[in-house]
Amino acid sequence: MTKRDVFELLKLISVYYESYEINQEKVDQWFKMLKDYQYGLLERNLRRHVACSPYAPKVSDLIRHPENGSRAIPNVEETRSFLKQNQKPASEEVVQRSLAKIREILCIKGSNIQ
Repeated sequence: MTKRDVFELLKLISVYYESYEINQEKVDQWFKMLKDYQYGLLERNLRRHVACSPYAPKVSDLIRHPENGSRAIPNVEETRSFLKQNQKPASEEVVQRSLAKIREILCIKGSNIQ
């Protein structure tokens, strides 16, 4: 990504967010953070951000690495993708251990919780 690309991205942000100001320092600093990314990816992430947020994005909003443990709320496509994954259910041993911990925390005697 070039500085010109960063400027174009910031200009696009200013179209969607009227009070967003662009200056040389912002272009320079954003370039330092975004130079290793492709413009197309960042533009796509910007459009996703614009669709669901009334606030101008930060650099981290455009980079978006779902695999990095981000605390961001997944969008509809990400949620559907997660739900379609075939996940193996916990073994009976793991379930019973977890129930035992819950009973201990709640000070419940016996094994009535299933």
